[in-house]
Amino acid sequence: MYMLLNPDTNQPIAWSDTPKEGFIEVPDILRAVNRAYPHYVWDGQGLVKPAPVLPEPPTEAEIVKQLQTAVQEHMDDVARLNFYDNIKSAALRAAYPGPWQAEGIIYAIWMDNCWDKCYEVEAQVKQGIQPIPTPTELIAMLPPLPELPERV
Repeated sequence: MYMLLNPDTNQPIAWSDTPKEGFIEVPDILRAVNRAYPHYVWDGQGLVKPAPVLPEPPTEAEIVKQLQTAVQEHMDDVARLNFYDNIKSAALRAAYPGPWQAEGIIYAIWMDNCWDKCYEVEAQVKQGIQPIPTPTELIAMLPPLPELPERV
């Protein structure tokens, strides 16, 4: 039995019962193995399961984006608990003198404190001071929302 390999993947791409240019001689059983396991590759002695291809690790920019997205979503979720569309609409109330201004100021300060902590953690990660936190770990590091004034 003779086998022709794809030079890029080392996988069999053709079989022959007679010698041909570029084909290598292999035991007859390998053709049956290849039918059963077409993704296997030739290692010089036989067909073997290829090493798993690991995904590329995320870039620094992808990690920063993931963590910042987690912080933003957390703040938006907390604001929604008090019937705001998101953290921005809650903090916007700080600029308007009215019944929700005090609450808006608390949200605005809390939002700044959350971003300060996020950027502090990012800097520590970049400096090698701490490992990259998961989004859940980062959220746990954020300050809690202070108590809001009672709504009348």
